Amino acid sequence: MSSLKKPIDYKMLENELDEALKADELYKLQNDAKLRAIEQRVPTYDHFYNMVQAAHLRPLERSEMKKKAEVSWNHCFNKNEEALLQAHNTSNILNSKSSNDSLIKKPQTNAEFLRIWNNLSDCKLKFEYLIEFREYLLKKFFHVEVPTEFLQEFFHVTIEICATDNVADVIELLQIFSKCNRLSLSLAMMTEKSLIKLLFERILVLMRDDTAIDSIKELEQIYLISLEKHSLNNKT
Repeated sequence: MSSLKKPIDYKMLENELDEALKADELYKLQNDAKLRAIEQRVPTYDHFYNMVQAAHLRPLERSEMKKKAEVSWNHCFNKNEEALLQAHNTSNILNSKSSNDSLIKKPQTNAEFLRIWNNLSDCKLKFEYLIEFREYLLKKFFHVEVPTEFLQEFFHVTIEICATDNVADVIELLQIFSKCNRLSLSLAMMTEKSLIKLLFERILVLMRDDTAIDSIKELEQIYLISLEKHSLNNKT
């Protein structure tokens, strides 16, 4: 059946719109928090980061506190337990060579994607998780922005896992994230900016040919680093 003749899934469209509105509202709140933190001259990055991450929180009303006291907190435990179980199942599938999209449950939101990411046990699994869902990274999970904490861990993971047989995948991931909104702001907030240059230098060493050198030069500008000219020239 032609895609134009397929019935419109209004529920899916409604969910996507709802997620987009929530993401936009969160961005506005976090952006305001960043401006307040700068105006207040917070003493450390940790203070800055905590203000931004707590931007969506508000004090509870007295009536809400009473309701909270009457409700069991088990649902929080169950939610975390579910994320751990899903991460465990994802790990098992990624570890098996027969993994495919039909076996791995695709995360539906940015929050769900990050919960599973945080619960994966090692760099190899995290890298394979990114590769498994690479086509959704830009259009579904990080279309608003790439969280600084995740971005910094991404560099740790790719530096650890980058090898001659997957360097093309690493470059592809860098290209995907380079198209995300507000990447430059996330890069500026990283506390370990040296990781960026370290990864690019590793990529240059591992590249088997110079077919991707133009892409590396473009990415160098986007990721706000300057590689030694002789390193690039050696690949051209």
